[in-house]
Amino acid sequence: MKELIIRLTVSFLIVVALLLVSCTPVATEEEAVEEEAHAPTTPTPEHQQEEVYYVLYPTGESERYILPTFEELERERDGLARNYPQTVKGVWEPGSAFANRLIRKRLPELRDVGVNTFHVLPHYFYVNDELVLQSVLISAHQGKLVFLTGEKAEREYIDQAVKAKKAGFAVSITPIYFGGPVEAVPDPDAFDEFALQQARKWAQIAEEYQVEYFSPFGEYEKHMSGQGLSKAALVERVNSWNRKALAEVRPIFKGKIVLKVSPIGLGSYSAQSASGYDIVAICFSIGRTANPEEKYNWLPESLQRNFSEAQAVAERDDVKWMVGDFGLPSEGCTEELRVELSRIVFEEYKKTLKEEQKPVGFTFFAWEMPDGKVKDTEIVPFLKQFFSEI
Repeated sequence: MKELIIRLTVSFLIVVALLLVSCTPVATEEEAVEEEAHAPTTPTPEHQQEEVYYVLYPTGESERYILPTFEELERERDGLARNYPQTVKGVWEPGSAFANRLIRKRLPELRDVGVNTFHVLPHYFYVNDELVLQSVLISAHQGKLVFLTGEKAEREYIDQAVKAKKAGFAVSITPIYFGGPVEAVPDPDAFDEFALQQARKWAQIAEEYQVEYFSPFGEYEKHMSGQGLSKAALVERVNSWNRKALAEVRPIFKGKIVLKVSPIGLGSYSAQSASGYDIVAICFSIGRTANPEEKYNWLPESLQRNFSEAQAVAERDDVKWMVGDFGLPSEGCTEELRVELSRIVFEEYKKTLKEEQKPVGFTFFAWEMPDGKVKDTEIVPFLKQFFSEI
């Protein structure tokens, strides 16, 4: 589970930087001049200037991206309606540099594999000791990173949701926070209040744009597990926050509310109460083993235990359950082994479809982020077949 926590920061910052090194900027002189001429500025009522970026892709392609205004996004609401898939088949791609690319370039690929649900992940980081919403683009102009913050980042994330819905995908919104190794937040009480405020804000946005699924927080427990609390105190704090978040967003958001959980610090998924939520989404990843030749013999039993715990929570709290985020190891693992691990996970999941407490969805990590990438690997045909069977 530790690898799942670490990869958010790695994927969002370091991996993006590595992509820049491997890509050759292809902005023409004319494009560079135009980008400078339309350098992002804060729009004013008197002067609404286009905010133009040239987004760079690993293939060397660049594409002109105009960040929509709030007014333009609001006009896109007309005709939006909720459309729930029978089974959630999703991709979890944290880091908007990658998510933006999926929205603009990869939706046909995802649809072909069987993906029907797109996760929008507003990402918060500490900047000068303050939590700030950030989105990052890779600019083709000199290959630089462009960090959008505050309202600009908000518009970029809303734009992701609009584009996904208009392309026929269901959408889930989940605010996520910094990442990296589990560590104590500077002020837990202030952090809790800030996260509640953002949950209310994004619940309102999700409702306005008729988003299908909303989760107030992506794995709250992992951010509290570094506070030095006893297990009993941690369980109480986590469940208290989950109850408060639900009470805040339920009157606002009329879609399905998801509790996204991991066993980090708690020892099991069942330590958290999902009562009042619509779905509990369990998250897990397969870490590297010291001896790859063992072929991860422990994996089937571990998966059965995870799924059984999810089923127990669903039964106890009268909710549905699904896999909210599943990741494969990337480094130190051969392609052949990654395929075998995928096959084991898919087969164990399919067994639960025959049981009374069967799951309602499966989301994988990640399509083309280098850490855990599935695109252009031998896993793709297995994933496509799996999605066709669930």
